[in-house]
Amino acid sequence: GDIPQEKVYANFGKLISEIVRMVSKTSDQRDKKGETVYLNDLVKRKDTIGLIAQIVKIADRIHNLRTLRHNSPEFQRKIVFSTIDNFVPLFISRINVDKIKNKYMRDLFIRTIRMFNHQMLRTLNELNFLDEIGTIYPEQRKQYEWEEKCRLNPKVLRLAEQKNIAEAK
Repeated sequence: GDIPQEKVYANFGKLISEIVRMVSKTSDQRDKKGETVYLNDLVKRKDTIGLIAQIVKIADRIHNLRTLRHNSPEFQRKIVFSTIDNFVPLFISRINVDKIKNKYMRDLFIRTIRMFNHQMLRTLNELNFLDEIGTIYPEQRKQYEWEEKCRLNPKVLRLAEQKNIAEAK
């Protein structure tokens, strides 16, 4: 569950508390529009705390991709396409390592982004998202888009469930 910010602060201090706050999404940042604002705000931070939070965010996504095989195919598609559609263009591609003045921080970003790219490709292969030439199967995208419509519109979900029940008879 969620740990209150005050408890993080009391146990780990101001720096860790601020990083945890920055990398934690609020409930209104869990949809596509909210995630866009959240990632934009995070990538704009150029101070040391902001850069550390960005590294932590990338590490978190690497972990999510590594452990994705333990989840349902629907959840796998959600994370994969969220990463492709939001995380990469709104966050990863906007990190300009050449502008990071601290050499050690710049090197850390380079290594972390390499790890992210490697893990993304590995996950896509392991979960059978890629065809033999490295293109994402269009069926995976279509299924994800259908699942998103169902998630966003309970009426569509009910109709889909009724159709499945009718086809089963």
